[in-house]
Amino acid sequence: MHMDISNTNTENYNRLWSPIRDEYDAKADELPTERRMKYYDAFEDLDEEVYSVGDWTEASWDQFKAKTNRAWQEFATDGE
Repeated sequence: MHMDISNTNTENYNRLWSPIRDEYDAKADELPTERRMKYYDAFEDLDEEVYSVGDWTEASWDQFKAKTNRAWQEFATDGE
């Protein structure tokens, strides 16, 4: 039996994003002010991406998480 879970799927991934974002925000609090401001701008764009996707697949979610991790690494290592 096939169930349409697209709305549930999207809501689940939106809920998954929130604690991930919270974790990165906590780490960003340790960044120098200028990098922290750039971080918030970049991660606001990632927020928009999360909430604009109509239906996540597991593979697309994994790609998004990898993209997020790469973005964080740029902020965490910039200037060091």
